[in-house]
Amino acid sequence: MNKSIYKFQFLILVTALFINSCSSEKPAEKTTSFTDKQLGQMLVVGFRGTEINAESPIVRDIKERNLGGVILYSYDYQTKSYNRNIESPDQLLKLNSALVGYSINPPFISVEHDGSEHSALHNLYPSMENIFEQNSFSDTLEVINNSRRFAQEFMVVGINTNFHPRLDLKTKESSNAALISYDPQKVTEISNLILDEYETEKLLSVPKYFPGYTVDYNPTDSTDNITSSWSEDFLTPYKNLFEQRTIRAIQVSHATNAHIDSSWPGTFSHSTVSGLLRDSLGF
Repeated sequence: MNKSIYKFQFLILVTALFINSCSSEKPAEKTTSFTDKQLGQMLVVGFRGTEINAESPIVRDIKERNLGGVILYSYDYQTKSYNRNIESPDQLLKLNSALVGYSINPPFISVEHDGSEHSALHNLYPSMENIFEQNSFSDTLEVINNSRRFAQEFMVVGINTNFHPRLDLKTKESSNAALISYDPQKVTEISNLILDEYETEKLLSVPKYFPGYTVDYNPTDSTDNITSSWSEDFLTPYKNLFEQRTIRAIQVSHATNAHIDSSWPGTFSHSTVSGLLRDSLGF
């Protein structure tokens, strides 16, 4: 797959508009067109369940819609409970092996594990729960070791994609453990270390939340208007990384930012994705 197609897939994929595959009704038989298959490859979807079989809705969607992949969660933000997809290392490896077996093309099997409160693998590896907390970003050797350990653990259980690192700057409105620094140059430095380790272990990383998210991120209500707290400094880590290395995927923020587009949130904004990210920054 060439780089332009790869990036295009992920520009669609990483809007974080993940579609739950929950329907149990069998759709009417139809012939799937080449265009349908292409569209399916642009989607990474969420689903509920810790195991699957040939009759599972997600398996039907993989086969009939040629999905690009899945995103797995430990915490379910709708039911406010754990074990949505992840219970144990053995269970997770079995689930991911089944997903690969049912897929037409090698799927993206992704998580969002970044050190925030409900990161995907917190309940799976309790000893790693605070690995990106307690100012661990201040110690570069610790960042390297922790990132390598994360990536190795992911690959062992069949995860090949992580939505991380978070390139947002700390602000007075947001200073949680997933954020690296107030300084965009420090964010760039630490992100490069994380990306180096992920690439060594062949884990695809997806930096986020473009073009900058300035408040505490809430996955269930993330369309905040961040106009008053955003500045162009938030773009600096992206500019730096694009100049310094190959970035294969970017996760776009849902937030509304009138500096860029006063009408549409970032994920649906032509000015944000095509105008700023692609045309201005050259992604």
